[in-house]
Amino acid sequence: MATTAFNEIVRAARRLSREEQVALVNLLQVDLLDGQSEQVTREMFLRELEDLRKAGAFENVESLYGKFANPNVPELSADALHAQIHAIATEWEQELDEFDPKHN
Repeated sequence: MATTAFNEIVRAARRLSREEQVALVNLLQVDLLDGQSEQVTREMFLRELEDLRKAGAFENVESLYGKFANPNVPELSADALHAQIHAIATEWEQELDEFDPKHN
């Protein structure tokens, strides 16, 4: 690539917003990794997370805490909760019996 074209690209990239710069860097990293056997590492994810934090990606986000809470959920004892979980976990066995009666 000619040096002039590279310098033009660098100048154009510097005019991008911080979020767009982070997106461009991520896109270029993905392109560089395509076709290589290099694995994505924990450090790469941490570096990307830090870049997103610096770019302000996590500022002014709406919290979902309690947004979908249902105040009408009945109180259950530990035994009742365990029985409910067991019923849900073994429901597939009952459905299997519907399809194959000799499975009993």
